[in-house]
Amino acid sequence: MSMRNIKEPIDIDIEDNGKYADVALYIDRESVINDIYVLRKEWIGSSLVNNREIIAFINRDRNSQEATRFWEYYLKARKLVIEHGVAETFFQPFVSAVLSGQITDNDYSAILKEFINYHLPEEYQFNHKVVLSSDRVRKPDWKKIRGKLDTKAKATIKRDRLWYWEHKHSGYKSIAKKYDQDMFTVRSSIVSYQSRLK
Repeated sequence: MSMRNIKEPIDIDIEDNGKYADVALYIDRESVINDIYVLRKEWIGSSLVNNREIIAFINRDRNSQEATRFWEYYLKARKLVIEHGVAETFFQPFVSAVLSGQITDNDYSAILKEFINYHLPEEYQFNHKVVLSSDRVRKPDWKKIRGKLDTKAKATIKRDRLWYWEHKHSGYKSIAKKYDQDMFTVRSSIVSYQSRLK
């Protein structure tokens, strides 16, 4: 019997179901999860950084050779997120997934607040931040459908993701038995989740 190379899911610790859905439907794409594991192996090897210590890891003092290597991988992460076709708001979750294997509420926001640098002398600059909003990953069916908000799709995202990852190790029947569900519900949830990753 041959063993498939199955990657473990990234731990997403986000309370808001909408934000959870945004991150999950991006991070769980096969190309993205592959990029996470390849970049992790190149950048930090097999030892993960604690999610709460990522900022300290990024800002750590390094000699010139270490700094060059660090920024090479940091910029490679930026390039990968751009190649994935998502907005900059997904960069921090991607880096957190690479470095710690975990994404928290602090790692993802649907908006960015930035100062715009117009390359003018300081006395001509405004001190107001510009708010940039993210294009959401969610499909339109999560928005208003016939005047009603589709809360069922958001409410089941965590369950569907759990079953999707369990299905990589188990069959529909064993998942259905484990969660006291019928096989049709399990299968349709997994297929639905998988179709949203494309």
